[in-house]
Amino acid sequence: MKRRKEFMDLIAANTKLTYNRYWCLVALASIDFCLTIPIALWALIVNGAILEVYPWVSWADTHWGYSRVLQYPRSFVLPIIMYSLETSRWSAVLCAFVFFGFFGFSEEARRNYRLWMRFLKSPSRFSTPRQAPPTPDSFKYASQNSSLSQV
Repeated sequence: MKRRKEFMDLIAANTKLTYNRYWCLVALASIDFCLTIPIALWALIVNGAILEVYPWVSWADTHWGYSRVLQYPRSFVLPIIMYSLETSRWSAVLCAFVFFGFFGFSEEARRNYRLWMRFLKSPSRFSTPRQAPPTPDSFKYASQNSSLSQV
């Protein structure tokens, strides 16, 4: 009961934090924890066992050839290195989908989607009203009723 009261006080003290948003954040942190540890462990094993590890000598040695880009045919690259490269490329996309899955379907997000769609359907507020081009009859009518003298 004490923890529940502390939790409710935390929710009440922060206007941006709701009960559902709090549990979404907890679930997101749990999934992050469960996915980050195995991927980081796999990267450490691949980098330590497959690739050669050199001792640190100096900053000059570390930065030597920094701008040099080596290109190898795909047949020379080990498959495990290709898997590692593709995993690092697609992990950001997976993280984006997980984040959207937690927060993209909330009531606040759906309300913002509706506002955005309403804005897109409405006429643009930034354009000026268009006037019809003048017709030859309107010039004739304006010249007959004008009181300006010709020079």
